[in-house]
Amino acid sequence: MWLRIMSVDAIAAGSCCVVQAGARRLAIARVGELFFALENTCPHAGGSLGEGYVSRATLHCPQHDWPFDLTTGKSEMGDCVATFPTRVAGGWVEVDVTVS
Repeated sequence: MWLRIMSVDAIAAGSCCVVQAGARRLAIARVGELFFALENTCPHAGGSLGEGYVSRATLHCPQHDWPFDLTTGKSEMGDCVATFPTRVAGGWVEVDVTVS
């Protein structure tokens, strides 16, 4: 089930934010024209990943700088967060929260 979460123009390339998608809070990251959706909570210390920063294809937790791969949700530290498919349709970013 695809949910429209934001306009493509609502987030700049190289940045991230937090959005509500149904019952889930997600970290949305943009790299160029690609959008990534990850579970928002860092498993290490509970930090809001969407308040972190994007470096290439990695999202860094704002609390301890732990890096999470945007495509897999895996961290070099061994932890992992769920990822969700995204697509762009008619100028809107959509996410499927039923798949992780």
